[in-house]
Amino acid sequence: MDALRGVDHILHAGDVGDIEILEALRALAPVTAIRGNVDTYGPCAQLPPTEAVELGGKLFYLIHSLHDLDLKPEIAEIACVVSGHSHQPEIREERGVLYLNRGAPGRDGFRCRCRWRT
Repeated sequence: MDALRGVDHILHAGDVGDIEILEALRALAPVTAIRGNVDTYGPCAQLPPTEAVELGGKLFYLIHSLHDLDLKPEIAEIACVVSGHSHQPEIREERGVLYLNRGAPGRDGFRCRCRWRT
């Protein structure tokens, strides 16, 4: 939570698990969140499967799994697709669109190394 202090907006790409997590994040900054495959019951199951939010004049599209992407981000003028699901950190650019997966949260993030691709 300390690493998020001072941010303007938080994007959560699913697998929230407990709605109290989003409540704690909202105490720090506005939150845009979607549900993931573990969010199958309770308030987390009511989160949308996808969401678009404009930040800094750029359109961000949240989807839990890139396998479910059913639009062409470059045509929809999406600047960044934010995903989760794999819990593997990855940043890549494709056809002018940034694809970002933060990976698992926490100090070690499931002990994964970030893959940078262009």
